[in-house]
Amino acid sequence: MILSVIAVIFTFGLVIFLHELGHFIACRIAGMRVIEFSLGFGPEIIGWGPKPPEEKKDDTNSGENNGAENKQEFRQAAASEPAEKGQFKGTRYSIRWIPLGGYVQPAGEIVEEAKGEPDEYYSKPWYSRLGVALAGPAMNYVLAFILFTAVILATGNAIPKTDPVIGDISDGYPAEVAGMKAGDRIVSINGKETPEWKNVTEAIHASAEKEITIVYERESKQTTVKLTPKKTTIEGKDIGLVGIAPEVTYEPVPFFKAVSNGAYQCWYWTALTVTTLKDNIVKRQKPDLAGPVGIVTVVSKAAHKGYADFFFLIALISVAIGFFNLLPIPLVDGGQSLLFIAEGIMRKKPSLKVVEKLNIAGFAILIGIFVFATYSDIMRLKTSHDGKKAREAAAASKEAGEKTSSESNKALEQAVKAGSAASQNTVKK
Repeated sequence: MILSVIAVIFTFGLVIFLHELGHFIACRIAGMRVIEFSLGFGPEIIGWGPKPPEEKKDDTNSGENNGAENKQEFRQAAASEPAEKGQFKGTRYSIRWIPLGGYVQPAGEIVEEAKGEPDEYYSKPWYSRLGVALAGPAMNYVLAFILFTAVILATGNAIPKTDPVIGDISDGYPAEVAGMKAGDRIVSINGKETPEWKNVTEAIHASAEKEITIVYERESKQTTVKLTPKKTTIEGKDIGLVGIAPEVTYEPVPFFKAVSNGAYQCWYWTALTVTTLKDNIVKRQKPDLAGPVGIVTVVSKAAHKGYADFFFLIALISVAIGFFNLLPIPLVDGGQSLLFIAEGIMRKKPSLKVVEKLNIAGFAILIGIFVFATYSDIMRLKTSHDGKKAREAAAASKEAGEKTSSESNKALEQAVKAGSAASQNTVKK
């Protein structure tokens, strides 16, 4: 439990904090004044540098004079800092109680509060703001590249084994719901033997939304299950998936090949996401999203499997966060970037009303995605839980049946013995 909590905090904290660090570095390069750069959310634990006026007011409610003095102190500090590129006195650095990310607050980022000072966010040209917006997702890809490369260097290249033995299994998918586990050897599918893993994938991929019968072996005992592969579209083709992967072996990789593979992983997972989204839209299929609950579950599972799986998963999450922030949704970096590009083409900033309407629409979209992803997580957990309960009930029923059968056999055996004894007594008489 403790390991899971630490793993979740570390994962979210690292990925989101580095995203915000990208924005912060870009602000500094562009000559924008940053009011605050925080690690975490919520109440402040520790901080250094002048506090924003709002926080000064909260800290000094007991004395109006002190509050006025503190506000004046902040204004003097902010006014005294040069607006020249590379000099940023007055930034508040803080660590807060909720260690799940962080945030950057450039001066004048909120249009209504902008004063038109030369070091404010909206006082800078559109391409400077574009650079700041794109720096967050870029940092996510840098993190993913470093982690992919490091894992490949440490463990080697993963080579799938040909044996039909399950190496990993996904929660909530048909195989896990049916009770299958890592280490199970798949003997046959629909009566056909599966001597190699390719036979397993061929049979499952060809059976999207069609019930199949799988015979697998665990501890020298064979079990038969029926399940229905989920239909998934990959590269324009509908295939069936049950949530299993083969065992893998690792081979050493030279440094430059590991670097090349690390970059390829970033490209591969991004391209796969784009292709999957396109297929979902074209074929009007429900996307298989993982929300906070699902991410916490897989992070916890990866943390218990080992450092290689854990850091590889962090890299995948970092790619996902980076890609999501590049989508043209208002409020996220991709939507902001489109506005700035439009401003550069039209040579005119969008009106405040337009920005407000776009932000409201973006907020609604983000809430919708969050609710849908969380619902998907809950349903996935419910399916897994229901499957476990059904297996337990079946096992209990089987055990009760075996017990009843055993008792019946004993009673029959005793009756036979009694009848035999009575027969012998009759013969003796």
